[in-house]
Amino acid sequence: MPLFTIAVPLLIIILIFVYYYRKGYKEIKELRNLAFQKEQALNYSEAAKIWEELGEIKEAARIRKIITDQSKVKVDQTVVHGDQVTKTEIKDSVVSKSNIGSGGDDKLTKIKELKELHDAGAIDDAEFKQMKKEILGK
Repeated sequence: MPLFTIAVPLLIIILIFVYYYRKGYKEIKELRNLAFQKEQALNYSEAAKIWEELGEIKEAARIRKIITDQSKVKVDQTVVHGDQVTKTEIKDSVVSKSNIGSGGDDKLTKIKELKELHDAGAIDDAEFKQMKKEILGK
């Protein structure tokens, strides 16, 4: 009988320990899933807090690095020397922003202006021919 009186309370204590251990494991698993969900939702600050609460310092550091990388300012610098202009920009400025092709001036005047641009080297032969077609409506 004395063995029974010791074994039953010991068994009860072991069962209680296993119950709380499993309950804690489930809570930790749920918190990990929540941290991943916050990360997928791009709520990085909340995800980092959850990882810190779980004691997962490496995961929290990984999230903080993402936050830092996103807050960096990225600057693309293009240095333009002199009057560096591409042919596309010239074409856009001549065709799109002028009255070429509209009924504002007569076609002969527009073609003369276009020829002056061609002679000055602002546009090449192909662009000249294309714009001339636009003026003439071909």
